[in-house]
Amino acid sequence: MKLGKKIATLLILGTTALFAAGVSDISILVDKINKTTDLKVKAELLSDLEVELASINKKDLEKAKEIVAKNLKTEGL
Repeated sequence: MKLGKKIATLLILGTTALFAAGVSDISILVDKINKTTDLKVKAELLSDLEVELASINKKDLEKAKEIVAKNLKTEGL
C-alpha cells in the first residue's frame, strides 16, 4: 500500500509540473512575441504559439487563452 501512495504522489506532482510547464510555455511565447520587432521572428513565434495552444490539455486551454487575451499585444501584427 505504501508503494501505491508513493506512485500516486509522484503522478500528482508530475501532472502539476506538466500543467505549469504548458501554461508557462504559453506565457513565455507571448512575452517573446511582445518583445520582438522582427516581423519574421514574430510570425514564427505566433506559429509556435498556435502549435502550443493546439497541443495543450483541454483543462489548461482556458487558462492559456486567458493569458494570450490578456497579455498579447496585437498592434503591429
